[in-house]
Amino acid sequence: MGGFQGGWVFGRALTQTFLSHGHCGPMSRPANKAGGTYLPPHGFKGTEGAMGVNWYEGMMRWAPHVDADGRVYPLTHLHPFRYELTISDQERVEIRVAFAMHCFTRARAESGGPSQLYKDERETRSFCPDRYALSPRLPTIARELATRRCGYAKSENYVTVDVPVAEGKAALYGVFLNVLRVKDSAGPAVLLTIQSAYELVLGRQLPMRGSIRFTRLVELTLQGIKPRPPRN
Repeated sequence: MGGFQGGWVFGRALTQTFLSHGHCGPMSRPANKAGGTYLPPHGFKGTEGAMGVNWYEGMMRWAPHVDADGRVYPLTHLHPFRYELTISDQERVEIRVAFAMHCFTRARAESGGPSQLYKDERETRSFCPDRYALSPRLPTIARELATRRCGYAKSENYVTVDVPVAEGKAALYGVFLNVLRVKDSAGPAVLLTIQSAYELVLGRQLPMRGSIRFTRLVELTLQGIKPRPPRN
């Protein structure tokens, strides 16, 4: 079986069914093509209120993953969205949020068939049920970054750590992100990309150096300033 190639533009066919039902868990259907791919970053048209038109042009909208048994894992909860954030001097900034596929995939496994694979234009990885199970938390985490502790991570990224509790057990959920200034916006705007998110190993040192407030990070990004992590 080859990789699933059902990447229609946001809202068509199977993906629209998941959107209308607001479903984020695996669903069953007759098997078609297993695996996964992304929805092409073009052709997503429409008017989206006061903050601009077609703000999502070029942003990824992930197609559902289908495993070898025909179970469908919708990814509409990781489609782009935006919100407004008030920073210093009561300035309102548009936060555009996107999610990379590392939020629900892991490094390509040596074992397993094509049904485990998920790919975009740059790489092919293995779908990860564990990362997927935590991923519905990400939109809320993205909206609440102004109230969360953020720190510096590797590769000029930033990180915040969430503590989900399942079946009475706490875990550490590392959420890695970057922020870029949007230059073609009518008003102040940044692109917040959640680059990766996965459960951290308890007992190991957190992948975080120092701390920075998200509102301050947004302010500096709008000024074209890249904040530097602490030396130690």
